[in-house]
Order: sequence, then C-alpha cells, then structure tokens
Amino acid sequence: MVLGQEAISWLEVNEALHLEKCAPWDEFNKISNLVKPFLVLFGGVSCNMKSLHDQYVKLVERVAELEKISISMEMVVQTRWIRIGLVDKLAMLEHAIRKLKGNLMDSSSSK
Repeated sequence: MVLGQEAISWLEVNEALHLEKCAPWDEFNKISNLVKPFLVLFGGVSCNMKSLHDQYVKLVERVAELEKISISMEMVVQTRWIRIGLVDKLAMLEHAIRKLKGNLMDSSSSK
C-alpha cells in the first residue's frame, strides 16, 4: 500500500512538473495562434507597400527621364528656329497665314 501511495504521489509530482513545463509552451501556442493572422496580414501589407513604392519610384524616374528628353527636344527646336534666316521665317509665317485664310474661306463657303 505504501508503494502504491508512493507511486501515485510520484505520478502526481511528475504530472505537476510536466504541466509546469508545458504550461508556458501552451500559453505561447495560444498567443501565437492569436497573433499569427495579424503577423501574416502585416507581412502581406508591407510586401504590397514595398511593391507599390518600388513601382512609384520607377514611374518617377521615367517621368524625370521624359522631362529631360522633352527639354532637350525643345532646345533642338529652338536652335533650328534660330538657325533659320529672317527671310525664311517670314516665308514660313506667310505660308501659315495663307493656309489659315484658305481654311477660313473653305469653312465660310461650306455654310
């Protein structure tokens, strides 16, 4: 009988020790199961934000390149205009005026 009581007390002590050892792990699992969806959600959101930020940076770089190109194209057009002589400029303007007058005459005669 003493042996049986000793065995029961030994089992109770070991079970208590086992529960003490497992209790923090079980608590961790409970907390982990509660927090895990939020961590996964935060990870996905941060990944998407990084992707969107990278796309934004690329678009800004492209816009900056296009602005540089447009400025250089304007300079090319201006230098071409400067290189054209005064007589040529007047001839171009007269041609444009005649073209506009022709368009106006055509539109008034079609009414």
